[in-house]
Amino acid sequence: MPDLMYGYASTRIKAMETRLLSRKQMADLYGVSSLPEMTVLLQETSYKDALVHASQKHSGIELLLVGFQDVWMHTLRKVEDIIPARAKPALDVLLREWELQDIKTICAKKALGQPVSIDELTVATDAGRKLAERLLEQKDWAGLVAVLRLSWTGDAVRADEKRILEQRDFRALSQALDRTYAKQVSAVIKGKDHPNTRQLLKLRQEFLHSMIVLRLKSYAKPEDIQKELFGSLSLNVQALIKAPDLDAAIALLDLPDDVLAAYRAKPALSTIELALEKRFIQGVLRTFRASVLNFGVVIGYLYLKSAEIANLKRLALGKHFGVEEQFRPFLVGDVA
Repeated sequence: MPDLMYGYASTRIKAMETRLLSRKQMADLYGVSSLPEMTVLLQETSYKDALVHASQKHSGIELLLVGFQDVWMHTLRKVEDIIPARAKPALDVLLREWELQDIKTICAKKALGQPVSIDELTVATDAGRKLAERLLEQKDWAGLVAVLRLSWTGDAVRADEKRILEQRDFRALSQALDRTYAKQVSAVIKGKDHPNTRQLLKLRQEFLHSMIVLRLKSYAKPEDIQKELFGSLSLNVQALIKAPDLDAAIALLDLPDDVLAAYRAKPALSTIELALEKRFIQGVLRTFRASVLNFGVVIGYLYLKSAEIANLKRLALGKHFGVEEQFRPFLVGDVA
């Protein structure tokens, strides 16, 4: 049933949708050979003001990354300003998804001894930025874990702290974070009764659950995998849990032949994750366009905008490092 409280927000967000980059614009951006050419094309889009502002202090790849981040933060502030007050708690939970991505990026790179900066992240909130900055300041694994223990991820970290801290097990940390976030998303789903909103949240939950199952499949028993998941499980996820091994589970996903070939050539779950992310975005687009006067309009738009900015970052980094073709499989959406 439509919720008239979302009337203003729906109108504004549907208008914002018209400023998303078109398939042709993304194809044109992919087709240019250099960062300056990419910057010129983007100055003919809704990214113009952010890039002009960023150019006052930055150039090259930094200009683009800072500009993209400014657009993302401006988008989030605008959405927070126009949604009904009672939608803000649910939005706060959903924004933690991007915060979770940043935590994983920082911890993974620091564990590998690789440099990482705030410009590489997808900061979604002021609180997320402060947490990221505290993590970036840490010199060792123990410091990272100590910071996370005091954040909203604290319960997850403390529940498996021995393996995370003493064994420096990034996989255990990642699972703990995913488990906590999946539990919070499950709680949001229970509080939403509009079918489109529930559909969008369930699409995301299925994606999260699928990746948790695939990461655990190689060494955990089905009953142990089940304990890592929260809320109702889709039939697809239940089938993944019952599959005898990882390869059998991947076969159930019905992925395109080129994805499976890439995975066989280099068995990395990131290949599967990107394919499932693309499928999720396609589902979001269908549901978003059918949504009106409900929270689904809000979260659908944010997922679409996030995917657009992720594509732009990957395109820019590919051109910057001269390995654009290697980045192509990581694009989400029509351009890929």
